[in-house]
Amino acid sequence: MDAKVSRCGLNGVGLWEILKRRLQKRQVNSLSGLKRAPKDELRKLEQTTINKTLKSWPKRCRITRNCHGSHI
Repeated sequence: MDAKVSRCGLNGVGLWEILKRRLQKRQVNSLSGLKRAPKDELRKLEQTTINKTLKSWPKRCRITRNCHGSHI
């Protein structure tokens, strides 16, 4: 694997990834539970996590630009 691409792929985790991981751990048994789960997990996110992720965006954008649009 190209070193430049691997550097691009190893940069940080966004809020959607955090939510995705939390939702995968939940046991949902009903349609209403499925609708409620994302809202519950969003409410549980700590403000420090949100701030840290938002603060990382300029760096993530620079890395994406340097990798010619490759995923980060």
